[in-house]
Amino acid sequence: MRKTLERLDGVDEIQTNIANHRVRVSITTGGPVGETLKDAVEGAGYDVAAVQTDEADDADSDAAIEEAYLSQARKRLIIAAVPTTLIMLLMMPHMFWQPIPGYLAIIAVLVIDR
Repeated sequence: MRKTLERLDGVDEIQTNIANHRVRVSITTGGPVGETLKDAVEGAGYDVAAVQTDEADDADSDAAIEEAYLSQARKRLIIAAVPTTLIMLLMMPHMFWQPIPGYLAIIAVLVIDR
């Protein structure tokens, strides 16, 4: 992600903080705007919860960013829980009572890159 942002014209400095899931980008006058930076980061394969400028109120925007991050995490948990639950429910009868024909094919369909 850092290299992607460094390639943009007008980017001065990039600071990343893995602990709080933040990237701070200093730009020169006339440099890329928030949406351009967001598109570049998402193009590199990362999710962007929110874009905050220095002019924004820190307390309110910090809470909004944290809420957006938690919302994304909640969605990912639900998306992962559904196929996992189905696999577990199929696994128990297959292991203990009656083999299910095509069991491995069913499991393969459930775990396709989600």
